Amino acid sequence: MSRALYVSIGLVIITVGVVGCAPEPEPIGPVMPPPLTPTAQAPSRVNILAYINVSSGCQEPTIEVLEELDEEYGDQVSLEFVDFGDEGEGTQRWKQDGLDCMAIQVNGGLIQVWEGENGEQQIVDFRNPVGYYWTHDDLKSMVAAWVAGKAHVASEEEAQSVCPPREIVIEVDAIEVTKGDLEIGNLMIGDRVAVKFRAPLGDDSPYERASQAADMLLAWIEGPSKKPAFKRKQVEEGKWAVMLGDQTLATVTKADAELEDTTPEKLAKKWLVGVRCAMAIAVRPD
Repeated sequence: MSRALYVSIGLVIITVGVVGCAPEPEPIGPVMPPPLTPTAQAPSRVNILAYINVSSGCQEPTIEVLEELDEEYGDQVSLEFVDFGDEGEGTQRWKQDGLDCMAIQVNGGLIQVWEGENGEQQIVDFRNPVGYYWTHDDLKSMVAAWVAGKAHVASEEEAQSVCPPREIVIEVDAIEVTKGDLEIGNLMIGDRVAVKFRAPLGDDSPYERASQAADMLLAWIEGPSKKPAFKRKQVEEGKWAVMLGDQTLATVTKADAELEDTTPEKLAKKWLVGVRCAMAIAVRPD
């Protein structure tokens, strides 16, 4: 079974006031401090707070860009990483700050407004991995504008003008693989294996489990909400699941864990990281 999706997803650079923007955007996340106005005095330093799952390794290109910006602007930029994948202080802080996905906050805000090189006004929401709402070029341009005193955190009215014009291709598939007497069902996102199903669940073979997960992903991507909503959840004693919103994308059983020589809890984390990384790479601009 082969699946290819052409999906409008994410929020990217637009001109404020473009006809066709949705009048009622999704909630913009945690409450932020009062935003700067275009006429407000720029701060003496550009404070970048990057909430990134550093431990997974799937956002290395973004980490490299941020570190390059930090080095380029020296004392004019302050960079801090919060590793929400460390299962410790980083994860706690990420949750306490009201986030459920990767985000880059600059001077207290996630949605940024700035003047580009050609004098045009740009507005971008820096939530979710690169490719959903923004690009690395957006990030570089925005930081340069802050250093030049030509950027501010979006007001509520400006935030409402953000709309999703980008079109992204995401390929989702389920592939059956045999290894000796073992049947494996691979959930593919792009060219990466997101989840390997090695054990049957009830009457469903590993391949059928992968196929069902692929169908669920397709339905979600085609639906009204494109925001990544993957999480790990214990559903009962000895059984964990990777959730897609309030739906179960993949259930991890003791049999799955035994075949991987691990625990259901740890395998659920591995599958969660696999899905998140595969999605992040699939939407990353070339």
